[in-house]
Amino acid sequence: MSKTTAPKPIAPAGGSAWRHYQSKEVLGVEGSAGLIGIFSRRKSSKEAEVIDPELLEAEAKEAKARKYGGLSWDLPGVPPPDFSIESDESNALCRAQLSVFSKGVKEYEYLKEARIHAPWRSTVAEARKDGCELRRTAFRTARTDPLLQEVRRKCFELENRQWNMSELANDQDCEEGNDRQLPEFTVGIFEKKTFQTAAEWFHEKDRKQLEEAFMPVGPNWVKTQLGTPIPQLPGVWYMHERQNQEGKHQPWLFFNASLGRYFRQRGDAGGKWVQTGTPHHPENLPVRISHGSACLPAVGGRKDTMAVMLPELHRTCHLLKQPLLFMDRPAAMFLLVDGLRESSAAAAFCAQRFHTFFLPRLSSRQDEPEDFELVEMVNQAIEDLEKSLLDSNARYAGCGLALLLVLGQRVLVANVGNCRAVMCTPPKPSGEGLAAPSPKDPWKIRLLVGGGPSGQALADVVKLERLRRLKEYAPLDFEGKPGDVLSGCSATAEELSAISDPRERALRRVAKAAHHFAALGFSATEAVTATVATVQKAVEDFERTVGKPDGTSLYTTALGRVKAAAKAVEAMISLDSFGTNQLAELCYVMDDEGGILSQKRAASILGVEPGCGEATAHAQVETRYRAVLSNLAGASPEGAASAWSIMGEVVDAAARPVAQLWAPPVENRAVAAARAMGLRDLKRPRKLVGLEIVSEVVHLEDNSTFCVMLLTEGMREVTEAQIADAITLHEGKPKAACLRIAHEAAKKKEAAEVKAVGAVAAYIDISDDYITEPDKAATKKLKTADGRSMPSAKPPSRIRIAHILLKCQPASGPAPSDPQARRQAPSDRTQADGEAQLLKLVEVLLAEYHKGPEAGASKRLSAKFAELAREHSDCKSATNGSLSDLGWINQGQHGKDFDAVAFELPVGGLSDIIVTQRGVHLLHRLA
Repeated sequence: MSKTTAPKPIAPAGGSAWRHYQSKEVLGVEGSAGLIGIFSRRKSSKEAEVIDPELLEAEAKEAKARKYGGLSWDLPGVPPPDFSIESDESNALCRAQLSVFSKGVKEYEYLKEARIHAPWRSTVAEARKDGCELRRTAFRTARTDPLLQEVRRKCFELENRQWNMSELANDQDCEEGNDRQLPEFTVGIFEKKTFQTAAEWFHEKDRKQLEEAFMPVGPNWVKTQLGTPIPQLPGVWYMHERQNQEGKHQPWLFFNASLGRYFRQRGDAGGKWVQTGTPHHPENLPVRISHGSACLPAVGGRKDTMAVMLPELHRTCHLLKQPLLFMDRPAAMFLLVDGLRESSAAAAFCAQRFHTFFLPRLSSRQDEPEDFELVEMVNQAIEDLEKSLLDSNARYAGCGLALLLVLGQRVLVANVGNCRAVMCTPPKPSGEGLAAPSPKDPWKIRLLVGGGPSGQALADVVKLERLRRLKEYAPLDFEGKPGDVLSGCSATAEELSAISDPRERALRRVAKAAHHFAALGFSATEAVTATVATVQKAVEDFERTVGKPDGTSLYTTALGRVKAAAKAVEAMISLDSFGTNQLAELCYVMDDEGGILSQKRAASILGVEPGCGEATAHAQVETRYRAVLSNLAGASPEGAASAWSIMGEVVDAAARPVAQLWAPPVENRAVAAARAMGLRDLKRPRKLVGLEIVSEVVHLEDNSTFCVMLLTEGMREVTEAQIADAITLHEGKPKAACLRIAHEAAKKKEAAEVKAVGAVAAYIDISDDYITEPDKAATKKLKTADGRSMPSAKPPSRIRIAHILLKCQPASGPAPSDPQARRQAPSDRTQADGEAQLLKLVEVLLAEYHKGPEAGASKRLSAKFAELAREHSDCKSATNGSLSDLGWINQGQHGKDFDAVAFELPVGGLSDIIVTQRGVHLLHRLA
C-alpha cells in the first residue's frame, strides 16, 4: 500500500519523558519475573520489528493491482487507478466510479485522489465494462495528464456508447472481480495488545510515542479508544466523525499514524474501508464577498423568478449538519431560478431543494476537489434534482437555473436554460507610470459561456442540442432563435387552418409533426386504416403542394422527413399492420391530449381505475400490449421503441395517486427553451428539451476585484454595455446594480408583456490587507461611498448614522407596529416599489457625490442625504436636526440586518439598499 508522508514528528527531548512503572502494571504477577535481565536481552528495533500479516496481504494485493491488461503502474507511493460499482437509491441503475491517485507537494507531501463517474447503466456488466475502459485509459495517460483530460474524454464517449449484451457475455472485462483491485478493510474492535516480555512492552511504548506525533491534516481529529471499530490494520489510529441523518455521530474518515495513510468508507454505511487522499488543510483567504439580488414580478404580481442567497456557506452547512471542515473560507453559493410556462411551481421546487442535493456532496469531500470534480458535483446535483422534479406534482412546469459558487479564490458558474452569466472587472492602467483609471470608466465585461479545461462550453452544448433534436423527431423550424418554440404534439387542425397559403401550411404541418403519421398528413382515422397505396399518395400530395425546391433549408428537411416517414410506415404496414395501427392510436392519443395525458384517458387505455398503482398498470401492459409491441419490434425497432416510450407515460398517468397535478393550459405548452429543468411532457416520450449544463471555473487573481452577475431570460434585451454601466455606477452595491438592470429590462417591454425578471450579483474583493474574521475578529473591511475598499484596525463600538426608510405593505398578514414610524406605508407600495424608489435616490446621491471636487464630496453627500430624508423617509429620524439622523447608536439597537450594514460603513459611506422588518432602507454614516 501507498504511504503519504505526513509532517515531520517532533521527537521528545532526551531524558524528558521518563516515567516509573511497576512490573505488575505491565506484565501482571506471573510475567513480572521476566524482568530479570531485560536490559541485557533487549532487542534492537530491526530485530523486534514484526510485519503484521494484514499489512503483508494488503501490500501483496496492491502489487498485483499495479499490473493490468499488459500495462503497469510504476509510481512509488501512489496506488494504481481502481474502480468500484455503485448503485442509485432505487438499486435500478449502477455505474462505475474510478479513483485516480497522484502526489502533490504543499508544506508537506500529500496524496491526491480524483474521482470520475461513468454513466448510469441498467446492468452491472455494463458498468463493469465502463470501469475497465476508464481504468485502462488511466493506466496509459494519468501519469502525464494531471487534469485527466483523456480519462474524462473517454467518459464522455461512454455516455454515447451502448454496449451489446451478447458481446458483454464473453468479455473478460465484465467478469466478477475486475473491480475493487486495491485492498479493502473491514472494521473490528480496537483491543488492548498483550505482551510476553517487558522488552516488547518498552519497545511498543517508544514506537507509539513516535507514531502519535504524526498528526492527521485538518481539524477535529480524535484518537481512537479501546472498543472503537477501526479498519483491520495495525497501528495508531485517529478518526473523524460526522452526524448522519438520524443525528448520530459516526466515523467517516480514519488516519493510521503508523502507516501515514487515510481511509474512507466505500459505499453506504457498512461498506468496506479503502485508502484515500490526504485531507485539505483549510485556509482563511483574504476574500470579501458582497451580494445582492432583485426579482421583479410579472404582470399581475406573479413571482416566477427566485433567488437563493447563501453568503456564509460554512455556517449554513454547519446548521444543516453537513459541515465544510476541509474547505477554504470564505465560501458562498447563489442560485437564480427562472420559471417557465408562466408558473413558479418548478422554480420554487428547485430553489427550495437544490442545496439538499449539492451540499452533501460538497461536505463529503475531505480533500480539495479539482475543478472538473466540482463541475461533476454540480452536474450530478442538478441531474438528481431533475429526477425528483420530474416525479413531483410540478413535473409539467419548468425553469431555467443559474448557479454561482465561490470557494476561496475559485468561482464556478453553471447554468441550464436561457439564463446568462457575466463577469466584470474594473479598468486598469494601460501601462507603467500611467494614471489610475477614472471612477467613471466602465468596467470590462465578458459573457461566461463555459468551457476551459474543466467546464462545458455553450458552443458544445448547442451542438449536442441539435443532435438530440434530430434524433428525437423535434420540430424542424426550431433553431433556438427568438420566437422559436418547442411543442410536444403535432400542429392542430385549427393552427394549420389559420395559415392561408397551402404551401406554407404543408411545410408547417411537416415541420411540427410529432410522428410519422402526422408528417404524412394523416388524421387519426386515416392512420389506422392506412395502406401502402395511401402512404404513397400522401407523399405525392405533399410534393405537388410544395412544388419545386426553393433553396430553403425547411423545404429540404421537410421533404426528407416526409419520404423517411413514408418508408418507415410502409415497412411497418407490410410486416405488421395490426402493430402499426396500435402505434398510430398511441401517437394520436398524445396529440389529442396536447402532450400531457390526463389520468382518466390513461386509465381507459389500460382498462384500469385511475390511481390503480404501478403493479396493476404494468400487469395490464403485459396483458394488452407486450405481444403486440414485441411483434412490432421485428418490423420496426424504432416504432416499437416509440410505442414503449408512450406506454411509459400511460402507466405513470394511470398508476399515480389521484391528485391534482399542475398542468399548463394547452395554448401555453410550447416553450422557447431547448434546455431546462422539468417540462416532463417535452422530455418524455420524446426528449425535445435537454439538461445540458454550461459550466466554467475561474481562478481569481490576488489583489483584484470582480463582479459576477446571473440574469434570467427576461433580461435578454439588456445589452452587455448596460450591464457594465450598472455595475460601474453601483460599484460595491450589488442589490442596487441588480435593480437598475431589472428596471432597464422592464422598460423595454410593453406593459402587457412584462415578464418576471431576476438578477443576482456578487462583488468579490481579493486584497492582502483584508484580514478575515476567523483570523482577527476585531478587524473589519470598510467601503467608501464610491465603493472603494479600505481596512480598519478596529470596528466601531458606536456610530452616528442617518437613514431613509420607506415602509411597504407586507406580502401577507398585517403590518408590524412601528412606534418610530413617521407615517404609515402607502396602501399600494410593495417592497418592489420601495426598492425602485430608493434606487432613484441612490443614483441622485451618487451623482451629487461625483459632481464636484473629491475634497468636499462627503459634505455634499451628507447635505443631499438629509434633504432627501426629510422629503421621502417614513422614519421620525427625518425630522431630527439639520442632518436628519438617528444619532449615536450601539450594536443591537436596530436589529442584526441593520447593524450588519451600518457598522461596516466607513465615515461618509453610503450603503446598498437593505431590507428589514421595518421596510427598505438606505444608510449614510456621519461619524
